[in-house]
Amino acid sequence: MKRIVIAILFACPLLVFGQSEQDVYRYSHTQFGGTARYNSVAGAFGAVGADFSVLSTNPAGMGRFRESDFSFTPTLNLSSTTSIHNGSSATASKENFNLNNLGVVFVSKAHPESPSLWRAVQFGFGYNKLANFHEHTLISSLDTTSFSMVLADQAYGATTEELDNYQVSPFMASPAWWAWLIDPLNGQGGKDVYTTQMYVDSIQQDHEYINKGSLGEWSFALSGNYNDKLYIGGSVNFQRFSFEQEKIQSETSLIDTTSLISFSYTENLKTIGKGVNLKLGMIYLPTQWLRLGISYHSPTVYYTMRDSWYTNVSTFWRTTDTYRTDTYYSVDSPDGRFTYKMRTPGRITGSVAFVVKRKGLISADVEFVDYTTGLLKSHPGSGDSYSFELENTAVKDNFNQAINIRLGGEYRITNLWMVRAGAAYYQNGYNPSVVTSTNPMMTYAGGIGYRAKDFYVDVAYTYTKQVSDYYKYDPLITSAAQLTKVSSNIMATVGFKF
Repeated sequence: MKRIVIAILFACPLLVFGQSEQDVYRYSHTQFGGTARYNSVAGAFGAVGADFSVLSTNPAGMGRFRESDFSFTPTLNLSSTTSIHNGSSATASKENFNLNNLGVVFVSKAHPESPSLWRAVQFGFGYNKLANFHEHTLISSLDTTSFSMVLADQAYGATTEELDNYQVSPFMASPAWWAWLIDPLNGQGGKDVYTTQMYVDSIQQDHEYINKGSLGEWSFALSGNYNDKLYIGGSVNFQRFSFEQEKIQSETSLIDTTSLISFSYTENLKTIGKGVNLKLGMIYLPTQWLRLGISYHSPTVYYTMRDSWYTNVSTFWRTTDTYRTDTYYSVDSPDGRFTYKMRTPGRITGSVAFVVKRKGLISADVEFVDYTTGLLKSHPGSGDSYSFELENTAVKDNFNQAINIRLGGEYRITNLWMVRAGAAYYQNGYNPSVVTSTNPMMTYAGGIGYRAKDFYVDVAYTYTKQVSDYYKYDPLITSAAQLTKVSSNIMATVGFKF
């Protein structure tokens, strides 16, 4: 039973297209992003503030700004994935250049002679990146089973006329039938059973997927400074993401007596989502050396999610026959489209920072998120009242609560130069009762900064590593590949005070 659930979690991208519990997890599993200073301490700034990135974590931190500020952060992302499957290893990599942060904070100070204890009010507007989906993975190995067995199973019980008209399994079995990859046998009870032409037990398989896209947030924030002791803030945030994936399963027979030389099955999926959330926060300074913070992020309500997808099956043959008159076939599925809604979990973060003799600080954030509260819903614009009951049940059963911890520090070398370092621990959000591995994701960070009176430059580097199991298709007929994913970000923030 456990292995069957793993099939749903890890192999389902070759079986379904979007609108699954995987959507909830992918778009909930956000990380720290934004400015180089914020990244260099691994995002542990919930009780520190005075950085534009806090608009997406604890908007009360904006209350720490004493001067108006503008910043932007270009970023280079380098990622690679190494796979090991059936004793074979393969590595693939991907690079992309993006904008991690763009924002401005305006500060309105109280008049020096004003009796009010509200020292300043701040308004901020801008963008922070929360997740980068760019990734390239390749699994290359010998196998004794074929993904075409899954395609044949998808056609079980269907007549060839139903496959001809794409009435049954239009994205899997039907294009496989049209490309001559699967054939019917006489089944029991008048139902057709299908077999595959890739029936050998010595197959070279290359499983590859390329992901693109990111998730970012435009924030409108308001904060206030009360007597330099209490800081409060709130933000309305508009999230938008774009996710694209091309996945290719290629198989070649290593036995030269078969009619079928090779085939490939390709999926193309694109998802775009737009949502909104509210964030509230507070920072309190009981002493000059201690800062305490707390923030709440409401669930993000994605009022529009749009999926579009299609598949292709291509086959290569040694010879022709009476029925199969060509040696190459390429068949596209119909275009699939669907519109729906999604709600991702809310978050609560507690923060503490210690200031060390005005020379530096040590800060920590502890974040709680419950992935089981995610939800998929139908959209009136889809013309479909599908309930998502199975998917929402899977969210509750397959996911879990998680604790994320971020720790960072900053030290001032001179009045102008400072160094920073940090680390982040992201707990795996899967339920340990349904997966074999729940390894956390670890990020290590560091950077330097130069700060003059009206101008500053920060540079940061982050390194993230995660190890996980991955099934190319049904785990009942193939074994897991071990994936080691490494991602590096090199970024620089340029900022101006005015």
